[in-house]
Amino acid sequence: MCFCDFRRSNHIPILYSILKQMQVTFQLDNKRASFTIDGNVLSNIPIDVTLGQMWSSACAKDIVIDERVFSVSWQAWNQTVQYVQIREHIPDIKKNPCVTISRWSYTNDEPVRHSGKLGSVTVVNSPYGDFCYTDCS
Repeated sequence: MCFCDFRRSNHIPILYSILKQMQVTFQLDNKRASFTIDGNVLSNIPIDVTLGQMWSSACAKDIVIDERVFSVSWQAWNQTVQYVQIREHIPDIKKNPCVTISRWSYTNDEPVRHSGKLGSVTVVNSPYGDFCYTDCS
């Protein structure tokens, strides 16, 4: 389980810092991710991948960049809807220090839905379909 499991969170995405650039890529077959934020790039991040009947997931937690801590996660529900989320751990917040800064959802039948900070997301070799999306607005 990721330290910031967004299925248990009902927080509205909040942006606590100004971010210049954000990108996340999941390579599910290689169990690797890459993450870019504020011009800092981390690649070849190991992810735990679990494929199940109702929920499947992949997560990289405790990604430290410039003394900030992030988690990136991919989940699929019922083999149809895929979610990608970026969260930041902000220790000054006592009740729930894991804050969602961006979230995407995707199905084969609908356009990508996004909330939070602009950025791009790529999911490669998902058993439920690959997707790539870049925010342009």
